[in-house]
Amino acid sequence: MNSVWKEAEHIFSNHDGSLPEVAFPVSNTALIAPAYECLRNSASRFESRLPPSYWSKSLSAEVEIRFNDNPAVEIATGDAEPFHVLFGGIRSRGEYCVPPLGVFCCSEEIAVDYRMGPDWNEQSVLGLFELLDELAQVLSTDVFEHRENENDGGTDLLSIWQIWRNSVAA
Repeated sequence: MNSVWKEAEHIFSNHDGSLPEVAFPVSNTALIAPAYECLRNSASRFESRLPPSYWSKSLSAEVEIRFNDNPAVEIATGDAEPFHVLFGGIRSRGEYCVPPLGVFCCSEEIAVDYRMGPDWNEQSVLGLFELLDELAQVLSTDVFEHRENENDGGTDLLSIWQIWRNSVAA
């Protein structure tokens, strides 16, 4: 492949205000916690002004999520309602900087959302691909669903990522 950015630019460059997401199916709820941890460990902080939280069924209350917590454990046990956090200061295993990513956790899937626009370039897309690769390994899958991006018919990002993945495995 010539350049990952050349292939993916149309998916990431136009800031249209949407928050597209990459959603991985979860076949085993025990994998949600390590998947969340994988993404958290690539970040250095939460980006949100207010601390994120989740609803605890057993406590009937909102529980604040601290950065080093792993609230996905509570999803796996059935105690937590689905939740969303926004990570910042993200670096991939190849040390590529990745723009802030939202992470949505529920018992059926874990999804990563992003804001399109000028923060994306070849290096940040490579970093995202590395993160998606790690997440796919944790979840034992090689597919995801790319949603809410009008510049992708639903399979462009997946195809580009799979080609990239095959090229680095060779």
